[in-house]
Parts: sequence; C-alpha cells; structure tokens
Amino acid sequence: MQLYSSVFFTFLLTAIFPFKEAQATTNSGQILIHIKLSNDNFGETSETFDLYPLEDDIEQAIGETAAFDGHEIGGGYFVIRLHADDVKTALDKAKDTLASHEFRPKSFIQVIYTDERTERIDFPLP
Repeated sequence: MQLYSSVFFTFLLTAIFPFKEAQATTNSGQILIHIKLSNDNFGETSETFDLYPLEDDIEQAIGETAAFDGHEIGGGYFVIRLHADDVKTALDKAKDTLASHEFRPKSFIQVIYTDERTERIDFPLP
C-alpha cells in the first residue's frame, strides 16, 4: 500500500508543477495605441500626417524599454505598434507623452501579452 501511495504522490506532483509553470504570467508583449480618426476609413488627408510627430515623441519617450514597430491606418484608426519586454515600464515612460495629447472618444491602448492575456486602457489615461 505504501508503494502505491508513493507512486500516486509522485504522479500528482509531476502533474501539478508543470501545469503551474505553464500558467506563469509574463510582462512582455505588444502595445497597440489605437487613435480614433475623424471617419471610419482613413481619416482626413492631413490628419494622419499630423500624428507622425506624436509617433516620434512616443518612440523617444520609450527609449530602450520598447521597440517601435510602425503603424497601421484603416478602419477609422491610426494604430501605433510597439513591442516591449516589460509592458508596464514602457507604458509608464510613454504616459506623459500620451497624456499631453487630446484624443477622440473611442481611442484606446490595447496590450497583448505573449502569454495571450489582453488588456484595454481607454483614453484619457488614469
């Protein structure tokens, strides 16, 4: 009986610990800054060009904490893409720059962590 108890206990431990390890969360991920445009397509002609300086300011503010990965325009949004090893640190560095701009309603930040968790932060920032 004791042999079976030891085997069962060992089986139980090996079954539980890898599961917990797979559940570990990570702070790295992708940051998508969705800036609502004036219409549901591509915005007005000069509207997107006016956002390039903001893009440069964000890139400068985040420094080495995240990598700038370009932008996408369409569906009524100008989306700035960043990749960060530590999302919280990158957002903290970009927060002042983002807070200094006024965004249309429905603008938001989407964070997609590498472990597939997602988070949405609406403007204005808290």
